[in-house]
Amino acid sequence: KKVHSKHRNVIRKAEKESVIIKKGRADLVEDYAFLEKQTQDRTGRKASGLGYYEKQIEALGNNIVIYIAYKDDVPQAGGVFYYNQQMCYYMYGATAKEAMIGSANLLIWTAMLDMKADGVKEFSFVGCRINEEQGSKYSGIQMFKRRFGGELRQGYMFRYERSPLMYKLFCKAMQFRTHSDKIYQ
Repeated sequence: KKVHSKHRNVIRKAEKESVIIKKGRADLVEDYAFLEKQTQDRTGRKASGLGYYEKQIEALGNNIVIYIAYKDDVPQAGGVFYYNQQMCYYMYGATAKEAMIGSANLLIWTAMLDMKADGVKEFSFVGCRINEEQGSKYSGIQMFKRRFGGELRQGYMFRYERSPLMYKLFCKAMQFRTHSDKIYQ
């Protein structure tokens, strides 16, 4: 009931345009890595790569699922979700350069319905930035999440770097570790 009318409209449009949502793990990881690379290229960031997501699947087993939205067998949007019986976390999202309008909305809506059907109690977008500057990138992301009708909860994020040098070394080691196996080109 709380889903914004614009989200409902684009979800219906995507359904009418025959956008298909697939759910899986290893069978969809390459398509997700492909979409993530396109998304990160648009923002000027380096993609995590195929190897990173393969390791996530290996580590989390049945507690991770990937959804991909397809239009005419072409990936449009993707999402990576971690979940258990209590909570589903929308951890990562990606879209094609010129994604079909509503494909990401339909993907998330489908994931929400699936999780509810599986008895998962809550769904989390894993954070948003409250009171972002109007018109900013984060403001748009925030609006996208808010329009699904959920409740925003104030949280806190903190990090303490005991040794900036050791922290930088740790980050480089993690980057090397997650990118060394396979990087999706």
